[in-house]
Amino acid sequence: PLLVQGGYGVYLAVATAAWFCLVARLFSQPRVRAGFARMGHWFDRAMGGVLIALGIKLALTEVR
Repeated sequence: PLLVQGGYGVYLAVATAAWFCLVARLFSQPRVRAGFARMGHWFDRAMGGVLIALGIKLALTEVR
């Protein structure tokens, strides 16, 4: 029903906004920002490794 779809859309919009507000508040804390500035390059490297692994898996996956 349209009412359920509309309610679901509103719920997702509110949940997404709340999540990004929480993340913004977290990363605006001086202690967290200092830690990320100090260790951020390791986070970038780890995420790069994850993306490379996903790319390799995708490249080696058969198309059905």
